[in-house]
Amino acid sequence: MSVQRLDVPQGTDAPSIVRAPLDARGLLVVFMLLLFLIPARLVIGAMGAPGSPAALFSLGLLVWWLAGQIMSHDWNAPGRHPIRLIIMIFTLAALTSYVFGALYGLPDIEASGADRGMLSVLGWVGLCLVACDMLKSRESIDRLLQVLTYLVAFVAILGIIQFVTHFDISNYIAIPGLTPNGTLNTTADRSGFLRVSATTSHPIEFGVMVASVYPLALHYALDDQRAAKWLRWTVVVVLTIAIPLSVSRSAILGITVAMIVLLISWPSSRRWMALLVTPLILAAMRVTMPGLLGTLFSGFTHSDDSIKGRTDDYAVIGAYISRSPFVGTGFGTFIPKTNIILDNQYLGSTVEMGYLGSGLLIVMMLVGFATARGVVRRAPDAATRSLGVSLSASILVLGVTFATFDGLGFPIAAALLFLLLGVTGALWRVVGGPSAVQRVPGWMRRGDDYVDAIAGN
Repeated sequence: MSVQRLDVPQGTDAPSIVRAPLDARGLLVVFMLLLFLIPARLVIGAMGAPGSPAALFSLGLLVWWLAGQIMSHDWNAPGRHPIRLIIMIFTLAALTSYVFGALYGLPDIEASGADRGMLSVLGWVGLCLVACDMLKSRESIDRLLQVLTYLVAFVAILGIIQFVTHFDISNYIAIPGLTPNGTLNTTADRSGFLRVSATTSHPIEFGVMVASVYPLALHYALDDQRAAKWLRWTVVVVLTIAIPLSVSRSAILGITVAMIVLLISWPSSRRWMALLVTPLILAAMRVTMPGLLGTLFSGFTHSDDSIKGRTDDYAVIGAYISRSPFVGTGFGTFIPKTNIILDNQYLGSTVEMGYLGSGLLIVMMLVGFATARGVVRRAPDAATRSLGVSLSASILVLGVTFATFDGLGFPIAAALLFLLLGVTGALWRVVGGPSAVQRVPGWMRRGDDYVDAIAGN
């Protein structure tokens, strides 16, 4: 970790005082422990999603970041930053829609939803900004992301146990002061297969979570030698097994998107090895879990009631958008219990935050992806390029799957998005931002050039 030398008055014999800049890795690890190990449905009282321990902790991170900006010059990251800029604009859009909703005169249930939604947004913003500005070194970033892969692998193991035994350990986790936020049907199945959720709030969230972290697990297995080889590859194997167990189209779509990004970016030798291994994985699935593979593929080739319900909802959504088409009435004001269920975050954001908020959500995804590709372009070594590629794949997984489920309504999926955006911003800063452009092969520079424009360089 880099250190900062404090000035000592001339003519004194006092030794130089050397201290390391404050780093947020420890706090972010605590946040991840709360996020992944405490079942997502457990909250404080009737606060809903903002009342979970992880969400409250993220609000504390926002207060910590704001205090640091005011009180300490060490915390002020210099220069413009693409992630910080788009996060600030998104926050202003959320605040605008919240204020307009208050002026609009919402029903009590929607007004309460707006309050909870704004708290959620502020927590995500705090998480992203702390990760973006307060991860001070490449080592800190790597250690944080490795912990992330271990925790997701642990949740995946719980999911595998749940699939095999039909025993959901999360139902037996009780924490004083926390109560269940709604009910979760842990015996849900599709075509006779149990859909697992482990500590997440829904099988779709479980599958998307695993798919989005999978590229990072592959990076640390292939291109980072600090952890033991058996541990690195155990994480990959566990995540590979867990992805189909959600029996979710979103999870399969997500892992397909991730692998396409990785295959395009990998050298030819690694690409061919992956293409040879994939049929073996599918064959093993067919032998060990008969019928599961067919169920997953039939979800894309045959329409079912869930798909029909979504398309039927699209025909009436215009009436909800027309209440406030440009800025919406506030994030969290569209209550599924009293309206309809929208399994599309971009459509839901259009209802709650108008065309402005929905457009900014898409731009935020694109900026995150482009910033990760900017890391690839500026990386001084192969390992950093590999990490940039993996982060771009992880963000793209969430960006694509948010079109198939309301991701910001799921606490782990939403927090994972803002955490990855923040870490990507930190890595972009650590490798030098726009001042450290490195010459790398052309296939690694595609789509990166407009990051400098966003950053004002």
